[in-house]
Amino acid sequence: MPETKEKIKTYLVDALLFTNDGNKEKRPDFTKYGKPYWKLSVKYVQYLVTVPREFPPTLIKQRITDTEEDKNEWKQIISIMYTDAEFSKYYDLRVSYINAVYIGTVERIKNRRSSYNPLDENLRDATNRAYIIDILKLTYI
Repeated sequence: MPETKEKIKTYLVDALLFTNDGNKEKRPDFTKYGKPYWKLSVKYVQYLVTVPREFPPTLIKQRITDTEEDKNEWKQIISIMYTDAEFSKYYDLRVSYINAVYIGTVERIKNRRSSYNPLDENLRDATNRAYIIDILKLTYI
């Protein structure tokens, strides 16, 4: 039986990282299994991760913590996120400080081996469009 070569799939992942060692004076962003968690960033951070198969849908839109209850999901999400170089550097520096991950969105990035061809894209024809250019003069009075 011939061996099938698994294709590596690349995904753009929007993630939030949390700690349970946050500012105790502030209200936590969420509580799970009786532990409070605070965001490490205000906005989602994007990571480019690679997975040998489809991104596990059970990990999307879930608050995954490093507790015993989420142990399997935690190992799985960290191993996926660790494929991003920036995340791996950040995680290595703060391994004991990152205690939860929330994956907001996951978008598949197709691996393009050929050069970019604009005819393949669904672009709007702009040949019959008129553009008005005004020059704005600003003077200080």
